[in-house]
This record gives sequence, C-alpha cells and structure tokens, in this order.
Amino acid sequence: MLDAQKKHFEELQRRNADVRAFRHDMCTHIAIIEKYLDLNEYDKLSEYLKSIKDTTGLNETKSYTGNLAVDAVINDQIRDIAGKNIKFSFDGFFSIGEEISDFDLCSIFYNLIQNAIEGCEKVASDSKNISIKTKNIGEKLGIVIENDTVVETLPADCILPTTKEDKKNHGYGMKSIKNAVEKYNGIYNNSIKDGKFIVNIVI
Repeated sequence: MLDAQKKHFEELQRRNADVRAFRHDMCTHIAIIEKYLDLNEYDKLSEYLKSIKDTTGLNETKSYTGNLAVDAVINDQIRDIAGKNIKFSFDGFFSIGEEISDFDLCSIFYNLIQNAIEGCEKVASDSKNISIKTKNIGEKLGIVIENDTVVETLPADCILPTTKEDKKNHGYGMKSIKNAVEKYNGIYNNSIKDGKFIVNIVI
C-alpha cells in the first residue's frame, strides 16, 4: 500500500508539471484547435485532443474518494487489472471522521479490490465486473462491493479461502478487512447472489 501511495504522489507531481506546461502553451493549442475546425479536419482534431489528454494525464490517475491515500491504492489496483477483461466502476464520494485512520481505510479498500480481482480471474466469461459504491450513512461510511464469482455457496464462517497456490502467504485479505471493521465497531457481511460476491460494510 505504501508503494502504491508513493507511485501515486509521484504521478501527481508529474501531472502537475505537465499541466503547468500545457497552460503555458494554451494560446498555441487553442489556435491549432481552431485551425482544425476551420478546415473540417475532425480526425486530426480528435487525435490532437487525445494527445492533450495523454500529455496532461487527464485520462490516467483519477480521484475516486477524495482521500489521496485511498485513491492511490485504488488507482494502483486499476492498473493491475489492465488486460484482464475486468470492468471496474466506482460510484460515490464520502467523508470520514478523523478516528478512522488512512491505514485502516487503505487496508479495507486494498483487500476488497484484491479479493474481487481474484474472484473475477476464475470466471470464464470475457465480461467480468467489479463495482464499488460508497455513501455516508449519518456519520458512518457505507461500502458495497460486488464482483463476478464462480463460487455458489459460502463456508460456515463466511470467509472464502484464497485460490492462490501460495496458501501460506495469501488468504488473509478478508480477515484483515473484518479486523479493521471490528476495530471501529462497524458492520461487515457478505453474500452470494446471481453469480455475484457481495460485501457490505458500515464503518
């Protein structure tokens, strides 16, 4: 998680430098865009606008939660699923009390997404989905994450074992999530419905 955050902040610094350079050349960019419009060169205009997005990083790192540490973790996970035919969606924005540490919040999101990716990787379909929804419930934070799964029933303790070969060093994700939630007297439950593994958290 610390490595993800370090990379995220380095990326933010790079993007800020690129945006400052873009602003410096703004008049030139506007003149070029106007020229393409005058000449009806829409393909070239589209390519030029894409190059602007690529240069300024507008299509790269995103802010999902407003929390820099959590966003770093989420963006790192998004990069990991590239090429895995997994569609990721995030809906919501939230605020949290100071009593919940960034470390615990990052641990929750990191392990939730890691588990979701692991679940999706076992699904044979070319269309696999991970969906996260967040919202404030009074002063609490509500998190719902769903992912496609091949699992049909949950074990008695509701903790799915890891499917990775290295059992010794994996399989702690769900326990880490539950421990972090219980630390703040929160609520954790999971279920399987219509081929989806669903986790609900209130913290």
